[in-house]
Amino acid sequence: MAAEGFALELLAATTREATVERQVARPPRWLASAEEFLRARICEPVRLRELADAVGVNPAHLARVFRARYGTSVGEYGRRLRLDWAAAEIVRGDRPIVEIATEAGFADQSHFTRLFKRYVGTTPGRYREEATRVPR
Repeated sequence: MAAEGFALELLAATTREATVERQVARPPRWLASAEEFLRARICEPVRLRELADAVGVNPAHLARVFRARYGTSVGEYGRRLRLDWAAAEIVRGDRPIVEIATEAGFADQSHFTRLFKRYVGTTPGRYREEATRVPR
């Protein structure tokens, strides 16, 4: 019985080490391609199936590996990219925020404002005011 217990402990330890090694291992090349695809199509809606087809993997596998690597879903990652882009556009000029929201792929300004505030911590209008304020 002691030998069986030792064998089970050894098996468990080996499995844990293999799992840690897989997590530390370099991510597959297609994962970097998936991120590049999302960045290249930053203002376009990209469906998981479309992204998976573009990099040649199963959508469920893509979603699982993407979340394990980046700590977020493909959809949330894409939204964050669009919000980062929109934040840069808001600071860059005087374009109307509704125009930026539409170009970033958001259905309406109120939806954009809610997500922007959740992500950045302030509304797009106030963000522009703060960014363009000249220090005294």
